[in-house]
Amino acid sequence: MKQLYTLVFLFSFTIAFSQSNYVAENFDYTAAQVLTDNGWTAHSGGTTNPVSVSDGGLTWTGYIGSGVGNAALVTNTGQDVNKRFGADISSGTVYASFLMKVNAKTSLGYFFHLGYYSNTTTPVLMR
Repeated sequence: MKQLYTLVFLFSFTIAFSQSNYVAENFDYTAAQVLTDNGWTAHSGGTTNPVSVSDGGLTWTGYIGSGVGNAALVTNTGQDVNKRFGADISSGTVYASFLMKVNAKTSLGYFFHLGYYSNTTTPVLMR
């Protein structure tokens, strides 16, 4: 994924399945730490330009997660990370919400996806 831009995003998942919240991520980690040191898993890009924590969360009037926690900072092409839901979800509806700030963008790519593994090696991704 080619990224010649700075992307700062804060997100939290609200998963509606029996009214449970399976992932809530406010990036409440020490600034400059990498996400892979805090429960996230790198799935491509190795350790090149790791996604790190930026202090100070994003704000948006009326958004329930506004100003909560910190943010994740993506500054260039490199590492892609993921975080598993707290439990497997096999039916129902999944909702996700997050705040994102784009400082600059020069090429196409993705920054967010939902997915599951249909077996132990084959991912099924939505982005």
